[in-house]
This record gives sequence, structure tokens and C-alpha cells, in this order.
Amino acid sequence: MALNNIISFGNAKPVELKEEYSYAVQSCRQIILTTLPKLMDALFEKVDDSLYSMADKASTNTLQTSYFEAMRELRLVRENIEDRFNTGVIERYEQFWREGPSCNLADEELFSFTEDDFSLVEHEELEESLAISNMISKGQGMFYRELFALEQRFSHMLSGAEVDEEANPISPKVIAHSFRDAFASVGIDLPVKLLIYKLFEKQVIARLGTMYGQINGFLVNAGIMPRVQGQARRRPNSSAPGQDTSSDYDQLDDDGYQDQEYQGDADAQAELFGTLQNLLNIRRGGEANLGYSAMMPVYDPGQVLSALTSLQHTHGLDQSIDVGATLYDIRTGLATTLREIQAENEERRIDQNDQDAIDVIAMLFEFILEDRNLHEAMRAELACLQIPMLKVAILDKRFFSNKAHPARRLLNSLAQAAVGWSEADGRGEETVYGRISRIVRRVVDEFENDLSLFEELNEEFNSYVVKESKGAEVAESRATQVTQGKEQLSQAKKQVREEINLRLVKHRHIPALVRSFLNEGWKDVLLLIALKQGVDSPEWQSTLALADDLIWSVQPKSGHEERQKLLKLIPLLLKGIRRGLNDISYNQHQMTGLFKELQSYHVRCLRGLDPEPGAEEQPETQVEAEEEAVVSKVTVPEMVDKYDELAGGIEIGTWFEMPLKDQKQARAKLSWRSNVTGTCLFVNRKGMKVAEMTQDGLAKLLREGKAIVIEQTGKPLMDRALDAMLDALHNTGDEASPQEAD
Repeated sequence: MALNNIISFGNAKPVELKEEYSYAVQSCRQIILTTLPKLMDALFEKVDDSLYSMADKASTNTLQTSYFEAMRELRLVRENIEDRFNTGVIERYEQFWREGPSCNLADEELFSFTEDDFSLVEHEELEESLAISNMISKGQGMFYRELFALEQRFSHMLSGAEVDEEANPISPKVIAHSFRDAFASVGIDLPVKLLIYKLFEKQVIARLGTMYGQINGFLVNAGIMPRVQGQARRRPNSSAPGQDTSSDYDQLDDDGYQDQEYQGDADAQAELFGTLQNLLNIRRGGEANLGYSAMMPVYDPGQVLSALTSLQHTHGLDQSIDVGATLYDIRTGLATTLREIQAENEERRIDQNDQDAIDVIAMLFEFILEDRNLHEAMRAELACLQIPMLKVAILDKRFFSNKAHPARRLLNSLAQAAVGWSEADGRGEETVYGRISRIVRRVVDEFENDLSLFEELNEEFNSYVVKESKGAEVAESRATQVTQGKEQLSQAKKQVREEINLRLVKHRHIPALVRSFLNEGWKDVLLLIALKQGVDSPEWQSTLALADDLIWSVQPKSGHEERQKLLKLIPLLLKGIRRGLNDISYNQHQMTGLFKELQSYHVRCLRGLDPEPGAEEQPETQVEAEEEAVVSKVTVPEMVDKYDELAGGIEIGTWFEMPLKDQKQARAKLSWRSNVTGTCLFVNRKGMKVAEMTQDGLAKLLREGKAIVIEQTGKPLMDRALDAMLDALHNTGDEASPQEAD
């Protein structure tokens, strides 16, 4: 990029910038140069993917060609667009500091149309103008708090010169105008241009909050208006008629930064920390701000953050131990570090807001260390993030209420991935433990005040999780299919055995050869039909009917009608038996012998004789078969306790801590449960089968305390922690109320 050639504070018209703030101006400039190129890189990656997807779905060859041509054109001019965009933003920024607030964007009001103006504007220009105006409106509505704080601090740096949203040199308006100017010379069709503007809105405008947070955080650390005076107001939309004036990003997909569920009103987001402060004050007995200490001067936020950074680098990984993880005593460590930088032994105290943030973060991480959803080693790893998360909370109180906050999203992602881990999964670099440990160390080593680090790490970690999850899903699906297949085979064998036994018990006079054939040959024919067609199929019924016909055919026939019926049945019976045996590749030699013996049986039966003279009426094996059939039909009532009910009601996907083979305790997920037998299949986080047991077996483990359910509500870690903390503080408040009444 050609940014190094941009002049910085030449001999232009002077502006009343306080000398001590020159360094801050240049540092903020560097934050802009660091943030925007990353956002532009993400934008063009999405542009390429989106155009390719649209080309793939194009309804005509002409439309498809236009998308591919746009892709080629944008690849050629991408670097030029990025240079012009970044240069344009920096030029406006420096112009602001050279010439004062009145210069910025004064001559660029291009999007305030009245109805009378519409006829004077070409359709394409109007569409483009509305797209730009819409993204400006959304950005201003989304980040009005951050922008208000920046404007107040810039005004302070310029000795009180008024800085409003029109003059702010890094407002969404400046960013959008700079992109429009950089994009103006690109010759592509309007639909493609509007698509790119929409992507710019999602990938750049919607993510400006990170840059604004960094700049505000830096200025606070530099001692520039640590506490902003006045209250930010949501900016009214100044959109052209017909423009979409919604201020939320409900259309953003997973690639966007925000989510409608997490947007809400910024005022409501600010309420949570205030609620926590009030509850903490009640917990302390309402004396937090009383006494001599309340009159002491406070440390600058920059001093507090610097001290925390020092603690982060010296004690940040102390909690990463295998057993008995404890939280570092931040309050004590911070007090010691601050005293070391205290000038002339002047007593100071930590600002009450920062003290409250310390207490809240401590309570949150106490919850993490007590969370049974996580293995102890994982809890120890996450505990190392206590100091970095405290710094985030001091820099941006929305950390507690904005569910889309990058630091909060990272913490939730790490905790969610850690749920199924146990020592059996190992601690190698490419295991989930190794990945989480690497992320934690990067935060501890690298985080100063740049919140974009959390977003970068979250994207990196989620890419790993998605890839791992896909592999686990494939493995889990295979394990389920194998287990289902085994059960289906077992159930089919049981059904076949019962059907044959019922027939053998019912008929006392069956030749041994026929009995053996039904148990060994025709059993396999029935089994194949049960597996392929099912026991409710016509094929199953007709195959059972052949067995019935075979048994009937070898009973003595005393009357003329029975003999005539047998004569008609024999050809159909033998044909059906031959077809069934051929389907299972039955031994041809044995089949020939079977049919020869059946022929002799049928001849004797037609004469009214027993087919097998001297045979026992009912062999002992048949008595056993009858008893088995009877027992299988009897339901023995059993005592059912809460553990049986628990085992039967646990949802698929629930994680357990239980003994597996030779391991003491490991984590396993209930992947599948049979609706027929209650067989339960358990897999590990890689989707590999680790256990299979009956529902009764699971109930027994639960009853003995050997299997423990890992409770999951579906809520992210931060949500559960905040809920638990609010409950604890409310309970404390309820207990304190009677005393206060006294």
C-alpha cells in the first residue's frame, strides 16, 4: 500500500491540538492502519465466494458470465481499491487534525434527497446512493455510544472544539464514503456493485466496533477523558425516502459480526453491569462508598490496565495446573503492583467501577472452576483467562451483556468445545486440549488492549472445531449404523426363532428331517426376508405360510379332500422352497436330498400313514422350545426406581462421566438408544464408539454413582455463569433486606 507517503501534520493551517496529545493522534492512526486492511481482506474473500456461488446458481449463461467477469475484474483491481480506500480514510483523518472539525465531509453531503430530487437522479446512481446511505445509518445506530465517546475525547484533545457525528474523522460515514470513492472507477454491473456494498456493510461497517473500542481504550489508558461526560443518544435516521432505516443487522449471516438476538438496545445492554453493581453494593452492606477511602483520589484507568498487564505476564499462567486450580488473587496482586508505581507515597484507590468489575469477574471465574460440565484440567486452563477478561471488562462494560462481544464469544467457544474432553483424549498439540491451551497462551502473551485479537482467535478456533466436528459426525454415524445393524440382526433372529418355535410346539408329529430343516435351513430364509423386507412385509408372511404348508404337508391325510389338497399343494410348495433356498445359496446336494426325503414323506401321508414311523411324539428339545416360547410371552413386573426413569428419559447427546474399559473415568456422549431393546451407544468427542450397554446397565451405573450426567442447558458458559451469579447476588440481597429494614 502507498500509505507511507501520506503526509502527517505538515505546515498547514494550525489547529488547537494540545501538544501532549500528538502521540495519541499518531497511535490512533496506527490502530486504523492495523484494523481496516484486515477488514478489507475479509471483505474481498467474501466477495469472491459470493460471486462464485451466484455464478453457480445463475439461471442464464449471460448472467453467469457477468458474475465471472466481475470476479476477474475485482481480482485485477483489488489492490488498487484497498490502497485508495485506506489512503482515503487516513487523508480524512489527518485533514481533521490539521484543519479542525469544520473541514471534515462538509462538501460531501450526497445522500440527502427530497422527493423532488428523485427525478434528477439516474436510477443506478440513486440505487447506489441509497445503499451507501443505508449502511451509514446502520453503522451510526449500531455504534452510537462508541462514536459519542470518541467525539467527546477528540473534542477534549482539541481544547473543547465541537466535534459531532458530521465531523468525526473515522465515523461510518467517512468509512463508507472512502469505499465509494475507491470503488467508483470499477466498471461492473449495478447488481454486482450493490452486492459488494451489502458485503461491505456486513464485513466492514458491522465490525467497526472493534476499532472504535481499541481507540477509546487507548485514549482511556492515555488518561484522555477516562470518564465521558453526558449521555449518548441513538442518532435518528437521516435516510432518504424509501430507504431501509432498520438499525439492526438481522440479515447478517454467520459470517457477520452481530446477531439480532444479541443486538437489543444499547441502553438495555448497559443496565446489566449497573444491576450487578447494585447487588454487589447490597452484598457489601451498602458501605462500598462510605468512609475515608471514598475521599481518596483514584488511579487512572491507564494505570490500572498497565498494572493488570504486568500481572497478566507474570502470573497469567499460574492456574494452569492439573489438580486443584485456584483463582489468582487479583485484588491483592493489583494493589501491590499499583503501590509500586504510586508517586510520592500518595494514597490512591481503585475506582469503584473497576473494583466492581474485579468482583464480577472473580465471581464469574469462581463459577467456571465449579462447573462440572468441564474437566478439572480444562477449568484450570480457562481460569488463566481471568486477568485478560478483567481487562476487557474494564475497557468495555458491554462484555457482560453483549453476547456477540468477541472476548465473550471466544470464552464460550472454548468452554463448549471442552465439554466432552477427558484425559483419555490426550493433551497433544492437535487435540482439543492442545488447541485450547494454545489459544489461552496467546491471549495471555499478546493481549494488551486490542479486542480484535479475540475475534481472530475465535475464528481460528472455530475453524478447527468445525473440521473436527465433521470428522466426528462421520465416525459417529458409522458407529450408530453398525450398532443399529447388530440390533436389527439380533431382533430378526429372535423373531425368526420365536416363529419357528411356535410352529414346532403346536405340531407334535413332525419328522426330524423337517424339524431340522426349519431350524437350520428355512430359518436363514426367514432371516434374510426379515432383514431385507421387514417382518410386516407380504414376503415375510408368504415365507411363514410356506413353513406352515410344509408342516401340514407331512401330516397323515385321512380324507379324500385333504389328499386332493396335498396333491395340488406339493408342486407349489416345492417351487416356493426351492426359490427361498436359492436366495440364501443353500447347498444344492442337501437340497436334492431334502426333496427326495419329502417325496417319500408325501407318499406315505397320501396313504394316510405317518411320514416317519417310530418317531417320538415330542422330543425333549421341543419341550424346551415350548417353555422358552411361553417364558418369552410373560412379562415379569420389576421394581422401577428413579435411576431407571432417569436412564430412560435422558436425551440423546447428553454427556456422561463414567468408567470405560480399563480407564478410571472418561467422558462419553449418549449417541443412540434403541426404541426396541433400550440398548445405549456411547461415543467420545471424536465420534468413536467407547461403550454399549443396556438401559438397565446404564441405570445400574447411575444408581451406584459410577456414571454422572454432565448437565447441559444449551446455554453458553458466560450466560450460565451470569445467571448463577445473579441468583447468588439476589439471594444475598434477599437475606440483607430484613436487616436493612431494621
